[in-house]
Amino acid sequence: MPINITEKEIIDFVHDGFSDKYVAFCKSGLKHITNEYVSAIESAKKMYGMLESDTFNFFEPLERYYKEDFHDIMLFQILNPKTKGIGNIEYLNTFCKLLSEKTDYCFGREVVVERQKGHIDILISDEKNAIIIENKINNAPDRPNQLARYLRYVEGTKKKKVVAIVYIRPICDDSKLPPLKDYDATEYSSEIARIKELLVPITVIDSKGKNDLCHFLDSCAGFTEHETAKVYIKQYSELLKLNGGNKMLEGMQKEVIMKLYSDEESVKKILAIGEIWDNRGMLFAPIIKDSLFRIGFKQSEDEEFPLYENYTEKNIDKKIFIAFYDDGTGHFWFGFRLGSSVSKKVQDSLENLLKNSENNLLTDIGNEHGMAIGGSLKEVDQPIEGFLNSVIAMCQKLEKLAANIVKK
Repeated sequence: MPINITEKEIIDFVHDGFSDKYVAFCKSGLKHITNEYVSAIESAKKMYGMLESDTFNFFEPLERYYKEDFHDIMLFQILNPKTKGIGNIEYLNTFCKLLSEKTDYCFGREVVVERQKGHIDILISDEKNAIIIENKINNAPDRPNQLARYLRYVEGTKKKKVVAIVYIRPICDDSKLPPLKDYDATEYSSEIARIKELLVPITVIDSKGKNDLCHFLDSCAGFTEHETAKVYIKQYSELLKLNGGNKMLEGMQKEVIMKLYSDEESVKKILAIGEIWDNRGMLFAPIIKDSLFRIGFKQSEDEEFPLYENYTEKNIDKKIFIAFYDDGTGHFWFGFRLGSSVSKKVQDSLENLLKNSENNLLTDIGNEHGMAIGGSLKEVDQPIEGFLNSVIAMCQKLEKLAANIVKK
């Protein structure tokens, strides 16, 4: 059944939050889901250190190219005391503390750390004992009877007692455990029983405690005095937090989608709001213009200027206008529109003014063929009143500073 909502009410919805009709239609059934979701997302981002999204990490591009065994290599280098330049037996001893529920074994100087020995991701062993590490950080699928075959190889072929089987997963999820129920119980019955005794699931980061991979790495980075190792380990920890956080958010988003599409009434609400969301750029344009009109802006009447009808502007002098440009598709531009006789010196000064104005509302600032200098107005990401106040404050500040440039 179509919803009878006028264009004005839609604009009011964007401007004021919800129109009365939308409150009645959308409030029930959606508000508690979105509030719960936003709260959970903020908590997850804080836990995984994702709030600083622009933080540089030099491992991130490498991981994309070596995704299959990247984490095996990283963990192998950190856990191996013989790694050139950064090796330290204390890293391995610290890692073993994560396994305290299964073993209190501590390796000595004779320890050997190997990759892909018997197809095992990482095998840590000395003359008598061993630890198997299976890495599922990238959600690699479990192979048939995988851990049982590894256990048989180490204890049967290498004649070493396995004291722990470490299973590293991206998030704390009971569904991400070895599928022992699918193992061949006839062939590997004794190994399956041993795996249940020895298994230590370790998560990239665990909100319930500090028994996780990132706390281990952060601890190592904290006590090492080797500067290269400190940076290396800390950067890897930050990368893991980002990956783990993305996996956590993906799980939350799936859960919310299931709730939002749980019944016919909820689907109607989502589609109604989705239609407005898709058109939000075009709906914001008249709202922004209304605010600019209140501080002296006018619709451009310069017919000699290309697409003049899309500009809302205020003159600083006869040749220079502070301007807002709406391309009709929901993308906005803000800056200075220039007359044909404005000098290169003034153009450069206005461009520098925008680049150094310390506002966070504009991106991609540049000179458009000498006719206009400005940048893209960023997506609205805060309550509309605060956003509009920020736009007005930016206008007034730039107008004042530009007027001083023109006077010179």
